[in-house]
Amino acid sequence: MQVFTNIPAAEETAAIRAEQVRSLYANTPTAVVGNALVALIFSAMQWNIVAPSAVIAWLILLMVALVARMLLFVAHRRAAQGNDSVWLQRFRISIAAIGLVWGLASLLMFPSHDLTHQVFLTFALGGMTSAAITTLSSDRMSLLAFSLPALATVIVRLLLEGTEIQTTMSAMIALFLLLTDMVAQRTYRTLCENVILRISVARREQELRSLVDSSPDNIIRYGLDCRAVYVNRMMEQTVDVKSESLIGKTPMESRFDGCIGVENYQAKLERVIATGEPGHVEVMVLSPDGDQRIHHVRFVAERGSDGEIIGAFAFGRDISEQKQAYEAVRRSETKFHTLYDMTGDAIMLLDEKGLFDCNKSALTVFGCATPGEFYSKYPADLSPPEQACGTDSVMLAARRIVTAIEKGTHQFEWMHKRADTGESFPADVLLSAMELDGKTVLQAVVRDISGRKQAEADLRIAAIALESLEAIAITDANQVILKVNQAFTRITGYTAEEAVGQTPGRLLKSGRQDARFYRSMWESLNRNKCWQGEILNRRKNGEVYPQWLSIIAATIEGKQVTHYVATFSDISQKKQAEETIHNLAFYDPLTNLPNRRLMQDRLQQALASSARSHNHGAILFIDLDNFKELNDTKGHHIGDLLLVEIAARMQACLRENDTVSRLGGDEFLVILCELSAVAEEAAVQAEAVAEKIRAAINQPFDLQGHEYHSSSSIGISLFLNHELTVDELLKRSDTAMYQAKRSGRNAIRFFDPATHAAMEARIALEAELRRALPENQFKLYYQMQVNNLGAVFGAEALLRWLHPERGMVSPAQFIPLAEDTGLIVPIGLWVLETACRQLKAWESDPGLSCLHLAVNVSACQFHQADFVDQVSTLLTEIAIDPDKLKLELTETLVLGDIDDTIFKMQALKKIGVRFSIDDFGTGYSSLAYLTQLPLDQLKIDQSFVRNVAVKPTDAVIVQTIIGMATNLGIEVIAEGVETEEQRTFLESNGCFTYQGFLFGKPVPVEEFESALNVKIAAKLST
Repeated sequence: MQVFTNIPAAEETAAIRAEQVRSLYANTPTAVVGNALVALIFSAMQWNIVAPSAVIAWLILLMVALVARMLLFVAHRRAAQGNDSVWLQRFRISIAAIGLVWGLASLLMFPSHDLTHQVFLTFALGGMTSAAITTLSSDRMSLLAFSLPALATVIVRLLLEGTEIQTTMSAMIALFLLLTDMVAQRTYRTLCENVILRISVARREQELRSLVDSSPDNIIRYGLDCRAVYVNRMMEQTVDVKSESLIGKTPMESRFDGCIGVENYQAKLERVIATGEPGHVEVMVLSPDGDQRIHHVRFVAERGSDGEIIGAFAFGRDISEQKQAYEAVRRSETKFHTLYDMTGDAIMLLDEKGLFDCNKSALTVFGCATPGEFYSKYPADLSPPEQACGTDSVMLAARRIVTAIEKGTHQFEWMHKRADTGESFPADVLLSAMELDGKTVLQAVVRDISGRKQAEADLRIAAIALESLEAIAITDANQVILKVNQAFTRITGYTAEEAVGQTPGRLLKSGRQDARFYRSMWESLNRNKCWQGEILNRRKNGEVYPQWLSIIAATIEGKQVTHYVATFSDISQKKQAEETIHNLAFYDPLTNLPNRRLMQDRLQQALASSARSHNHGAILFIDLDNFKELNDTKGHHIGDLLLVEIAARMQACLRENDTVSRLGGDEFLVILCELSAVAEEAAVQAEAVAEKIRAAINQPFDLQGHEYHSSSSIGISLFLNHELTVDELLKRSDTAMYQAKRSGRNAIRFFDPATHAAMEARIALEAELRRALPENQFKLYYQMQVNNLGAVFGAEALLRWLHPERGMVSPAQFIPLAEDTGLIVPIGLWVLETACRQLKAWESDPGLSCLHLAVNVSACQFHQADFVDQVSTLLTEIAIDPDKLKLELTETLVLGDIDDTIFKMQALKKIGVRFSIDDFGTGYSSLAYLTQLPLDQLKIDQSFVRNVAVKPTDAVIVQTIIGMATNLGIEVIAEGVETEEQRTFLESNGCFTYQGFLFGKPVPVEEFESALNVKIAAKLST
């Protein structure tokens, strides 16, 4: 195809001849080799048929002809492009010579009378002719030049043989020769048509290439492998690279300096070839003059006649100027929109239909979220119904619009309204008329002047504020007073006329602060342009007073000071109030002694002093004995008098550096500092002071005509360095004070570690006891109660504490603690409820349903106001027989408040509850209350039962109790029965119910029921 790309249309014949020559010479080597091989085979076959000399002579002639043809082929290949007619003529001559040599074979090597070899000869010549048709069909003359000489001789020789078959063979050869000519003609015609078509295509390609080369776009044609197969002239000029450097390469392989975006370019190209979908990309290309140019490249897939993708075209155009123009427009628009949107004024456009454009500030000023929301508003929606002057907003707006259209612009103040909150605000409006798209529109520039209006109001307020309660003085940069207010005159005593022209330092300075104070004040003022603090100044009458002063420097751009503004107030009353508050915070208002807070601070200082000097110190915890009785009998005002007198006496007993404080109530604490470095000597010194205080308190007091004698219990704890914290020291002295109380009061005791440890243990046990009930650590044990026949008729419920770490805690250890802390009330209620539920559970068991259950009730629990209601509610909710429940009370409980006890016992007796006096005989046993109380049972204390066999007095007491109860009709039960001898004694003296280890220990309910079932089974078996 490349041969015809530059052929003019006028030379079609020459082009056909050139194609003929190209085709004929191209087949020469193949034809020569074929001729030589066939000749050799033919010679070998004819060697024995004809004379060998004839064969050799013919073979030599043929080889010479073939060599001549090859030389002609080589000469054609080496020759420059010349006259194709000459080369065609030479080729025809060489072919004719070879044809003559093959025809000569029919003369020299025709085997007469040998039909077989005649057929072979005919076959060989026909084969050669057929081969010639293939290689020479593009030129009819060449084909005939070979075929006629080669076949004519054999046709003649076959005719001369005269046989029918040979004549037929000659006719067939002649017919073959005719067909060969026809094939040559058709081949030549086809050749001519193809050449003409290719010339036409070449012309079209040349026209297209001219069109492409003249295109202002850069055009590259790519194959399926993304390699360039064509590059137009504009592309060469654009990148200043010859097409030969680009053709056959991918974009990445042919990338050149200054080209940016080639990776994306090739990726887009590969995608277009893979999918067939168009694509585009922008790349930066370095022009020949060194400028960076922006090219927009569009990719289009190239498809074959079958619709399959065979490559792609890349169309690139320099869009640098377009980009620059677009960027300039964009920058201009951005600048306009920035100014339009970033201005603080609201800008809006409106026509006869309403609002149709606005900037961002308009949305902010009028409280709209989106432009659409703003455009949906009528102008009347953005104003209150009436303006500040009282005129209707719509009517007044119409007049403003007419004025703006007539004059072109109109500026005025207007009250607008926010769309979101409905809040009105003042605005400065500039209304301008303009032409837009052939119609008149209005542009409104709205500036919210709320701040300005507020500033104006602030100025008015400032003028009023200048006459505020605080004094104000304004000076120039040289501190000369320019203006003062009325408060200045009221506080200082100086009138405005007296103050103006003076300096504050000369007029008001008290002389109480030194030069360093003022130097520091002015350094701060010069550095920070403000100062405030407390200062002492002098009034006109000479009185020095404290004032709180604030000074602000007014400057130009934060540099040059123009004025000073000083505001101050008289804080004399405030200082007095602070002093009062300080006294209330740190001193006892009654005795004027340091309170607990100040005492802790003084004690912390004493510890620090001890650490520095290595001397001991001591604290004395003083508690007045029986002070409550004085308050209760004489009144609190007499008690307060006593506290004041005692405070004065204790202060008289101390050194100047010692401290006495009142902790509260009748408790005082004394801190002794700088005692001896030797502990024993320090203890003696502390005890001497304590004795002095105790003696002073023991002296009689005259309390409004009443003579009163007081005493105190004093606890002492020494300290050294920081060995103990403040809290630990207070705790130790408190412990020592309680030791003095327990020793009989009016005593002095030093801290005892053993007692302290016991108190710590008690506190720890109390904390654990408070968790015992919520954490279900309590459990009821049951001890059998039997009669003289050995039958079990009931049990006593006994509380046990199963501690998760301590194990079983003795009731003697925790019951008193529970009573002291009041925890016995909820614990007792739990015991009572658990016992009732156990009675309910036994009701369903025939062997256990007859049992009675005794429950101990503490005095604290019994004397609760709602105790009767609690018991009654439990009996009702759990639904048990009240007769089965027996409450055991102690003598102490009964005698504490006999009337309350009788009332509650009778109330519970009415609903069926039974009562027993526990530990009878151990307290103050009164026969009188026995006759008043609705008792059902007396329980003889185990301390008497234990010794009935060995101690006659205990035996007499037991006999007396039994006899007395029997005479009163009260049942008797003895507890602590451990031996048969004790049981026999009790039975012989009329006591027939017992409880003790002889019959069973207190055990959990499961063991109790199991033991009882064993007794029942044993009884049934007997």
